[in-house]
Amino acid sequence: MVVIQEYSPYVVLSGLLWPKAAGRPCVVTTDVGPVLKRHLNQLQRWVHNLVNESVEGLLARTQDAWDEGRSRQKPALLAPHAVTTHFYESVRPSAQQPRRLIQVGSLIQRKGVDLLLKALVRVRNYRPEVELMLVGAGNHESR
Repeated sequence: MVVIQEYSPYVVLSGLLWPKAAGRPCVVTTDVGPVLKRHLNQLQRWVHNLVNESVEGLLARTQDAWDEGRSRQKPALLAPHAVTTHFYESVRPSAQQPRRLIQVGSLIQRKGVDLLLKALVRVRNYRPEVELMLVGAGNHESR
């Protein structure tokens, strides 16, 4: 079995080509389904549809992706993104400490960082101590 992660259409297509040429089963890891697909550009949607039709199964990272697998009648395993929080101690910051928000992920348009920045501006009108840290890589220029 070969598992391919979707991101770049070119990487995904090349990742799909090898197992298909070798006659091997292939599973795609995805968080995209009918809802999130609306945020993809036309090329990404085309590749997404081609890959999901070509693979033998899906490792669904979201309910949306799992729904996609079911609609295509493909075996799908729901394995959501998760953090076990009971390992972390809950600490209330003092009034002097800033409130920190951390966004971890690719800095690409479909992740909605632009919306997060707009929301931060509104929040800081009422809570000026709120800080935001962006952790990730990608195109850092606004469009």
